Amino acid sequence: MNKILKSNRKKQLILEAFRTLDAEMLEVLLNDGQNYSDVSKELFIERYKEFFERIKEFPETKLGFKIYPGECTNCYKGRKGVSLVNPDGECCLSLIFEENEDDYNDICSCSSFKTEGIEIVNTWIAPYFYTDERYDWKPTYKNYQEMSECDRGVKEITDEIEKEGILSSSFYQPWVLEYKKFDSIKNLFTDNHYKYSQEIRKFISAVKHFSAFIEKEKTAKELFLKFSEFDVITDDKVIPWLYECEEIFPYGFYEFDYKSDFLQDYIVNRNLKFKLSELYYTHSVHHLMNTYWDLILPEEDSLNEDFEYEDDETFPF
Repeated sequence: MNKILKSNRKKQLILEAFRTLDAEMLEVLLNDGQNYSDVSKELFIERYKEFFERIKEFPETKLGFKIYPGECTNCYKGRKGVSLVNPDGECCLSLIFEENEDDYNDICSCSSFKTEGIEIVNTWIAPYFYTDERYDWKPTYKNYQEMSECDRGVKEITDEIEKEGILSSSFYQPWVLEYKKFDSIKNLFTDNHYKYSQEIRKFISAVKHFSAFIEKEKTAKELFLKFSEFDVITDDKVIPWLYECEEIFPYGFYEFDYKSDFLQDYIVNRNLKFKLSELYYTHSVHHLMNTYWDLILPEEDSLNEDFEYEDDETFPF
């Protein structure tokens, strides 16, 4: 039997606190002044409390988690631990431990965990701690430079919002070009993911989609004018046009799904207002694609139903 499941009373209470998503009990049981997952106890508890609340509030997740043994297969290969799994096979957390006879010296989540005794159907993403939240992090000169850049970028866009109310492409195109490095996908696969860049990343995430639309607005105009030249709307004219649009706007069939105010000339994404008239043709093409998408939907459905892969194992999705 997994050694962790045979632990003493305090260890059992800690496991029970995780199983029942009880952050208050964890706060009582974990040791003051001790670090867990390379961060302070206080931050560890705060992040797990937020995580537990999200699970409890998510309507599709059943509670009643049970503890199952297992081990890490990657970073801490062979290290024993436990998974917390509900009756539907949904795993909210897998944990590994450093321990002595009486207590846990450290507790870490594990994303490469092999659980024994039950099939895992779905797994929650565990709480994450940024590099600059670690107890032993020491900023370098580059870190200080980046902090200054992030602060400057946030100030620029918040000042623009306060001054103009609505963001125009003349501001956000050069702005996102200058700061997009802080939202690089490669940061997700490194061990250098900093909390100090999170505020500017939220702005970049909202702005970059509209920046991409602006870059395609000229093409959208050409597509719109091409549609306008159809004297009669027939399948043989519209269907090739739809496929041409799909090449440029692969998500266009889902409509331009943003709150819009035509009188005030703005469109909203993540609580930021963007100038709508600058995207007139992009907005119009999305609307036309959404209006006529059923002309090609049956054919696409048919392809999906009839096509069989030679080797389904090749496609892990």
